[in-house]
Amino acid sequence: DAADDAADDGLDDVSHRHMHSIDRIGGSPFVESWASQQVQVESRSSRSDQNGLVDAMQGNLSKDGEEETAVMSATASSLREARSKTTRQLHLTELFTVNDPPTSMRRRHTDPSSSLQSKTAKRSVASVPRRAKSDSSGTQVQRKCPFYKRIPDTTFTVDAFRYGKVPNCSAYFLTHFHSDHYMGLSKHFDGLVYCNEPTANLCALKLGVPRSKLVVLPMDTLVEVDGIKIMLLDANHCPGATLIVFQLRNGRIILHTGDFRAIPRMWKEAPLCKLQVHTVYLDTTYCNDKYSFPCQDEVLSYVQNLVLKQRKKGSLFVFVGSYLIGKERVFMAAANALSSKVFVQPEKYKVFKAVGDAEILSLLTACPAEALVHVVPMMHITHTRIEAYLKKHCLPSVTRVIALKPTGWTHSTTLPALGLIKPSSKGNIDIYGVPYSEHSSFKELKAFIRAVQPTRIIPTVNNGDQTSRDRMNSYFQQWLKSSKSKSLHS
Repeated sequence: DAADDAADDGLDDVSHRHMHSIDRIGGSPFVESWASQQVQVESRSSRSDQNGLVDAMQGNLSKDGEEETAVMSATASSLREARSKTTRQLHLTELFTVNDPPTSMRRRHTDPSSSLQSKTAKRSVASVPRRAKSDSSGTQVQRKCPFYKRIPDTTFTVDAFRYGKVPNCSAYFLTHFHSDHYMGLSKHFDGLVYCNEPTANLCALKLGVPRSKLVVLPMDTLVEVDGIKIMLLDANHCPGATLIVFQLRNGRIILHTGDFRAIPRMWKEAPLCKLQVHTVYLDTTYCNDKYSFPCQDEVLSYVQNLVLKQRKKGSLFVFVGSYLIGKERVFMAAANALSSKVFVQPEKYKVFKAVGDAEILSLLTACPAEALVHVVPMMHITHTRIEAYLKKHCLPSVTRVIALKPTGWTHSTTLPALGLIKPSSKGNIDIYGVPYSEHSSFKELKAFIRAVQPTRIIPTVNNGDQTSRDRMNSYFQQWLKSSKSKSLHS
C-alpha cells in the first residue's frame, strides 16, 4: 500500500536520511570550485579543430579509470587554451535541433510565440508540506526553498515540492520517483510538473497527480521551457531517473544530476562530451573516500555466479529486496542466470507497467510457483519474514533459499573482494548483503568531475553541516586541481 511504498522507497539514500539537516542551509553560499574560471570555446571559424579535440575525449576507459581521466583532463585543458577571442559557448542547438513539443504539451500551452510556455507562475501549490518550522510564538512558518533546489537565472526548481508554493517559480522539475525527491507532491498540487514519461506515469498512479498537471518531456531531445533550452538524459539510477541539462539565455550550461550512478558513457558521449558545463548540481550521497564499493557490472556478475553456484547444491529460491522502484538489475541478473521468471506482488506489477520497460515486463509472472526469483520490499529481507512468505504462498519445499539485500550501505572497507562476503544464515536461508548501489561511488564521482570539469559544483546531499561541506569542497578542489595540473604537463 501507499504507506509501505513510502517506507520502502529510497531507504539507502543518504539524501532521505539527511532531509532535516539539509533544509537548514537554505541561505548558505554556493560551494564553488575554480569560481574564477570562465570556460569558453572556439568561434565557429575554428570549430573543426575544436571538434577534433572533443573527439579525443571518447577513448576507452582503462581498468582503474585513472589513465582515462588523465587523457580527458589534458584534452579539456587543451580545448580551453586553444579558444579564440570569441567567448561564445557551444550551444545545445548546435548539437541538436530543438524539437516541437509533443501534442500532450501543446494542448496546455496555446501561446504560439513560446515553446512550452509555463503557466505555473499563475498557479499556487495547494498541497501542504509534511513539516513546517515554528517561530518563537509557536506559529508554523513555511520553510524556505534552499538555494540548491533552484536553477539560477531561471524561474525553475528541481525536486522542490515540499516547500509549498515557491516564490517566483514557474516550473517544477522532478528528476525521478523516489520519495525524498517528490515529497510534498500530491493530487492537490496546483503547479505544472516537468518530468519524463515513466516518472509522470508513477506520479499519476501512486500520488494521483492529474495528467493535466504533468508535462511529459522526451528523453535525449532538446526542448524549450520559458525560453530555456532543456534536455533530459539517463541518470543510471532507477527507472525514469534523469540528469537535466539546462542552457540559460546567456549560453551558460547547468547540469543537475538528480540521483545518479556515474558511468563513462555519460561523459564520453554527446551531449556532455561536447558541452562545457559551468555548474553541476551533484549527487554527493557517497562523496566520502571511505565509499569505494565495486562497479555495478562487477556486482551483477557476482550475483549471477552466486546463484548458479548455490543451485548446484539443490533446488533454489532467490529473494531480492527492492524499493518502489530501483534494484531491478539485481533481480534481472539472478533471473537470467537461472532462466527463471520473476514474481512480484500485483501492486509492484502495476508500477512496472507504468514504467513501461519491456525487458523487465517480459520477465514478470503473476504466479509465485512459476518463478525462482521473488522480489520483496527491502525491509522484508529477514529470516522471519522470508519464512512467513514461503508459508503464505505455499511454495514447494526447497533445499536452499538465498536472499539478497542490495544496497551501498552493505559495503565494508575491510572486505577486499566480493567473493569473501559472508551470509547471515539460519536454517536453509542465507541472507547476503550485496554492495550494489544506484548512487555514484567516491571514485566514480571523482572520474565524472574530472571529465566534465565544471566551474562550480553544488552538492545536493550531505550538505547540512559545515564540516561535511568543507570536506566535499576539499575533494572538489583536489579533483579539479589535479586535472588541471596533468593537463598543463601533458
